Amino acid sequence: MRVFLETLNVIIKLPVLMLMLVGCLPPSGGGGNEGAGGFGAGSMAGGRAPIPGPPGVVDRFNLDAADVLAQYVCHQTYACVGESKPTALGRSLSNHPDEAACRRHARSRLEAELRVVTGDEVRAGLIAFNAARASACLDAIARLANTCAPLAASEADELCEGVAQGRVEADGACSRDAQCVSGYCLFERELEFGCGQGTCLEADGEGPVGVQVRPQAEGEFCEWDSQCTGALICLESECHRVLYLELGEECTVGDLAAACRPSTVCRGTSGGQGACASPARRGAACVDSAECGPGLYCKASEQDDGVAGACLPLEGAEAACESNQQCEPGIVCRVDTRRCGERQSCPLPMSAREAG
Repeated sequence: MRVFLETLNVIIKLPVLMLMLVGCLPPSGGGGNEGAGGFGAGSMAGGRAPIPGPPGVVDRFNLDAADVLAQYVCHQTYACVGESKPTALGRSLSNHPDEAACRRHARSRLEAELRVVTGDEVRAGLIAFNAARASACLDAIARLANTCAPLAASEADELCEGVAQGRVEADGACSRDAQCVSGYCLFERELEFGCGQGTCLEADGEGPVGVQVRPQAEGEFCEWDSQCTGALICLESECHRVLYLELGEECTVGDLAAACRPSTVCRGTSGGQGACASPARRGAACVDSAECGPGLYCKASEQDDGVAGACLPLEGAEAACESNQQCEPGIVCRVDTRRCGERQSCPLPMSAREAG
């Protein structure tokens, strides 16, 4: 089962693999030395020293993954315009002045959101974690981080398979897809952020993991971005080439097929039409948060779409919120309180908690 890169697929929509979701974070228990293997200093981008004991190897992997992926996504977004496939995370960070600023914000965001696996899941026997494989996986991504090469069909694609593997067989209790051998957890009771309480399904061979097709050319049928060749993306079931607009050119807010170049945004009206311009500064009028500069969001006087608002600083902990985009990097809009704070944990399956 391929877990690591598919976790990223949920956050940044990388055109690779398929399985685990990140919106729901399981409890982050210590972790000790889950899995043996070479996971030491210098193997990741940034070369941080090993973290001895708790939070352990697993949490160290999540942090190093955030660092190397921030580097990869921001380089692809700012240095590879038209050469690489756009990612959802890259689009949301394209309002920064340059790649370095993008990377700082991306790292903070990914450190808060990215959890491939946690110590509690490993100790409970829900997921097997291979530390040596994890080190090789991130090394491979780091080698691509300053290039325009895709992760799909790369060395990283192969090495990242097997970093974390679900161990729960069909009909076993689960709280997220990644815990299942099949990669599918059928929720009997669904919680927020993709978590729930349910049972693992049998693998059916369907979906992106089991589908091997020839890369589709421009205009050909597709279901996912990963099926389109090169920098093409899948829009309305066809592979499309993204048109990048220059400063001052007309644009439509939210149009994925025609996007303003990084460092500029589509400044629109209530109808969505506008022009590519520098991101709006604090206090400037806006109709969408995508128009605002880094560290700002569009706060409307009313919640109805199209109502003009103003670009204001992101909210800190305990501030009222409606979405993650309103909260400072490193925190999210908690669904239980509708206030900014640390992301909720995804509880372990009931059977695992009772066994513990």
